[in-house]
Amino acid sequence: NIKFGDWYVDDEYNIKAYPKDSTYCRDMLAVDIWRSFVHADGYDGLPVPASVKAGTVGGMNSALATARWGCDGWLGWLTLNGVDFGFVSWNNRFNKRLYAIDDTNPKHCLAKIMSLDWTNPDISAFDFKVPKSIDWTQPANADLKTAWMAPLNYLRDLAAGNAEWADIGKYWDVRTLRDYLILTELSLNNDGLVKNGGLRMYDDGIMY
Repeated sequence: NIKFGDWYVDDEYNIKAYPKDSTYCRDMLAVDIWRSFVHADGYDGLPVPASVKAGTVGGMNSALATARWGCDGWLGWLTLNGVDFGFVSWNNRFNKRLYAIDDTNPKHCLAKIMSLDWTNPDISAFDFKVPKSIDWTQPANADLKTAWMAPLNYLRDLAAGNAEWADIGKYWDVRTLRDYLILTELSLNNDGLVKNGGLRMYDDGIMY
């Protein structure tokens, strides 16, 4: 277990290189901007339901104290066996601790978007970190699957004119969705809407 800076302790990290931006600065800067969005309204404004903020210690729930709200990266230079590979980003992992997800809570979900068609969303488009290795074909998982797909199906229906804007708060945390779309435009992170983005759900059944 290794700790870097103010990151949480972990035993696995990612090294990334991006062909269109060898410094990876776009992604690291975007995460910093996103974190400023998240903390703009203080503790009460953190993008989690009240149930996650309960049981605070010293004014801050311990899970929220270490939440980073996105994958951090440090710029570095990679040399392996005497061969220079150039600039890379040393990143923490996309996992439950980034978003104060409780993997013992059956209603908490965290997934990475792998290849999502928003006009025809499917559960197979996600790599679930919580719950992990879940079989969605099993009847016991049907309710959780329905809860996860409901916000995605709502946006599909909304785009097709078959749903009402007034209902968006029943499915999505509106502030988080709004801010993420703003950040996507600001950072030209268009691929983040169909792959590499992350979605999560807590006890309230709302998508964040």
